[in-house]
Amino acid sequence: MENFKLDEHPKISSGFREPAGYFESLSASVMAKINAEQPKVIPLYKRYKIIWCAAAAVVFAALMIPVINDFTPKEAQPDAVSIENYLTYQSNISTDDIASLLNEEDLDNIDSDISLDDKSIEEVLTSDNNFENLID
Repeated sequence: MENFKLDEHPKISSGFREPAGYFESLSASVMAKINAEQPKVIPLYKRYKIIWCAAAAVVFAALMIPVINDFTPKEAQPDAVSIENYLTYQSNISTDDIASLLNEEDLDNIDSDISLDDKSIEEVLTSDNNFENLID
């Protein structure tokens, strides 16, 4: 392999050249641009005004939440008649389903003052054509 010496080989030019007198006038043109552009100064007291307004808005919103909740309409609970009518007309709900939802205290509170005399029972049984099915 042949020895390679960097200093002895011909130089390849890059193809880029600076304009004539560029470096002599560079410092003067940079200083002219620096002096011409002054940065915008924002005073701190205006920023604090924005921060205080934002903090006041957050405090106001936090204090208004309970007031807004008081004025929102509440869901009305259905009365006993509406519940009874709903359960009566629902064909897929059996008495066993309803009984499974009751606990011992609810069962004790149910008032069972149903008084039936023998005559009314006989009338119901004789008026029904499926008398044998009712006896079973």
